[in-house]
Amino acid sequence: MPNRKPNLPTPQALPEIESAWEISVRDDPEPQELVLGLLHRGSKFALGGPSKSNKSWALLDLSLSIACGEPWLSFKVTQGKVLYVNLEIRKPFLKRRLEAIAKEKGVKINSDLDIWNLRGHAASHAVLIPQIEERIHFRNYDLLVIDPLYKLLGESD
Repeated sequence: MPNRKPNLPTPQALPEIESAWEISVRDDPEPQELVLGLLHRGSKFALGGPSKSNKSWALLDLSLSIACGEPWLSFKVTQGKVLYVNLEIRKPFLKRRLEAIAKEKGVKINSDLDIWNLRGHAASHAVLIPQIEERIHFRNYDLLVIDPLYKLLGESD
């Protein structure tokens, strides 16, 4: 078995060690809440469950809710711009789901929700993440949803 080194950031990219006292006296602003009490801008959120448990439906609902500023699962949200990266669902079925969710919520699909359909183009995280970063760099998204996340594993064990 080859001896592989983990992909670690260079020492220059890592922050300095801080004392708890330094942190306690500094006034760091909290990031904006996208889903009140649940999800902040710049944070990670994973939705897990068994196969066919409606995870994609829930993530599409979350995406549309934030794009429209409408509650998600009874949580208040902050309206924002969203990119939903679709790695699995065929375009016609994704469209049908999105329309069904919008109808049920009583909202119109708007330009604050972008969808990047990559079904059939899935690659490992090492290939896809840099391309996502390059494409979204100047778009100022508040939320990035990658569905399903396991598709980024590629050949990883």
